[in-house]
Amino acid sequence: MPTRGTCLAIVFYWLVAVSGLFVREILPELMVGAPPDLRSISLAEIDKPQREVRWVVQVEDQPRGGGTPTLRPVGQVKTLWSRTENGGFQLDTDVQFESGGLLRSTPFATPDNVRLAIPSQFSIDPGGNLVSFHTEVRAASDPNPLVTLDGVVSKANKTIELKSKGLIPLLSIKKSVPYEPRGMVQSAVGPIDRLPGLRIGQRWRSQVVSPLTGRVETMQVEVARQRVIQWGQNPVTVLEVVQSLPPISARTWVRLDGLVIRQEMPLPLIRLVIERVPE
Repeated sequence: MPTRGTCLAIVFYWLVAVSGLFVREILPELMVGAPPDLRSISLAEIDKPQREVRWVVQVEDQPRGGGTPTLRPVGQVKTLWSRTENGGFQLDTDVQFESGGLLRSTPFATPDNVRLAIPSQFSIDPGGNLVSFHTEVRAASDPNPLVTLDGVVSKANKTIELKSKGLIPLLSIKKSVPYEPRGMVQSAVGPIDRLPGLRIGQRWRSQVVSPLTGRVETMQVEVARQRVIQWGQNPVTVLEVVQSLPPISARTWVRLDGLVIRQEMPLPLIRLVIERVPE
């Protein structure tokens, strides 16, 4: 039997460990509020049977010799949230852009200009848990996809079972990735239209689905600061949300009522800006 001193030492170290966990993981959430998840995003404007938003896809061009960067439209996005018969939700995303326009200001510029389409569909249960998703990449004029990526959540194993198919064997894989209940999962090229309840200092993890690579990766997200940006013809006060997936750090600007205004993604060779079209 352990001595009384040993028991006290065990209790002391247990208290230290628990207090450290509380300070690191729980206290920040109590102070700034729980971060958004699929349920809170799905329930935004619950009185509407559907929620459709349109976005413009732009590339930031840097003038030769310096000066103010300009934004050049290269495509558009439509996101549509719908209620399902079982009380759950469905998110449909349709991304279309001109490949030639995307690469125009890069060393890979080409006169060819194929219009690419990236449709995605996410199914979410009434509790805000991801059920499954399907996304693909294809030429807009061809119904046959170049790459497909499907995921089905296994609640028993708390995993997403992935299956991708492509024109080359390298893009055809099967694997499992961890999934946290009600965890944020989104398309790498399809914006989330609302992030309700944000507070400066909130931090969470979000999983990103990329049909171009056939992977689901985890990024760190933080509400960094408040600032004012120009949207349409008016200045808007927004929260700046930073998404980190080394070596890339993206930013999202969210109006104080949770409306997502703009997303900026630095990609190899270009900076992509996806901006909400004012209604």
